[in-house]
Amino acid sequence: MINTTVNNILVPLNLTAEGRNSIKQAMMIHEKFNAKITFLYIIPMKNLLTRLFHPIGQIRYKHNAVRDLEEYVSEYYGGKIPEFVRLKVKRGTIVRIVISLISAIRYDLIIINKKLEQRTCLLQNWESGIKLIAGEAFCPVLIFNDIPTESDINEILVPIEINRRHKHNIVWAIELAQRYNADVHLVSVLNSKIRIEKSRIYRKVSRIKKWVAKSNISCEVTFLRSSNNKPHQVIAEYINQAKKDLALIMTHQEAILDINSIGDMASEVITESEQPVFVITPKKETLITILIDVLKTKK
Repeated sequence: MINTTVNNILVPLNLTAEGRNSIKQAMMIHEKFNAKITFLYIIPMKNLLTRLFHPIGQIRYKHNAVRDLEEYVSEYYGGKIPEFVRLKVKRGTIVRIVISLISAIRYDLIIINKKLEQRTCLLQNWESGIKLIAGEAFCPVLIFNDIPTESDINEILVPIEINRRHKHNIVWAIELAQRYNADVHLVSVLNSKIRIEKSRIYRKVSRIKKWVAKSNISCEVTFLRSSNNKPHQVIAEYINQAKKDLALIMTHQEAILDINSIGDMASEVITESEQPVFVITPKKETLITILIDVLKTKK
């Protein structure tokens, strides 16, 4: 059974306007799931000599960071931090600390603001780090471009691929659509020479649409045309053009034999999307189950 409950949210933040937007985004999810939120503030690691010869300074350094975080979060909530909010301060880098936490502690959702890192020299590493977090997480990752989703999500866009299993993302799409009273919008890419009604993806999307409709959710379908072999680029462009409230994609196993990669689709959408992206990593799938599903679509 696929778990679509959000009880615990992990939110890395800094003490700037971008961090405030991270808090706001977390609250948008809290309102629908009544989840606990852990705000994670990461401070740089001092050099080895400082750590060895100034231990008292190290203690004071972290103590001040804890105080700054408490004041920052408290101000957002009007002077009093709610009981469902937890604060955590760690030394190191965002990517390394987040990956260590999601490996050791079970969170149901991670929220990442793409604008959290503002230093130009580190932007490329931060972009790669976001993809690494999305690929390593056993829970969904909500990635947004400093503009949080509204409390009312009206439409959820879900890309569909012919050689992919879509159980995980459709179950999540249905759950989120029910929570937000939203519509689901399925989108897929066809070669420019193929008739839509004769294609295998048409039959697959039709089955998924019926599945969504059984939950009394309105479901729209769009087929895009592409004359090249890069449907992930077409999808990423469409997400920005359509400006849906939320795009829901999968990472691992987007290619049958490339299980350790997050896949071209996820990579392109995470990088290019201006809209919030809800990323799912269905790690419980196996190569055998994928091959079986691919063979079924060819019948």
